[in-house]
Amino acid sequence: MGKFRVLIAVATPTDQREIEWMAAEGATIQEVLTDGFRDGSIPKELEGAAVGVWGGRRALNYRLQAGDR
Repeated sequence: MGKFRVLIAVATPTDQREIEWMAAEGATIQEVLTDGFRDGSIPKELEGAAVGVWGGRRALNYRLQAGDR
């Protein structure tokens, strides 16, 4: 199974940044977030926050595509 690049934009009152992530083909938003929380790349306080792709709200089971942000 291949991998592709996605960007995770993090925005809290004290932290604004983009995290480059290599996601497995067919990965969902939930899977990428779970991996990011586990390794500490994504702040735990964002758990349960609304998520979107390119400004459009998406469900956690949305399957990511190459270049998504």
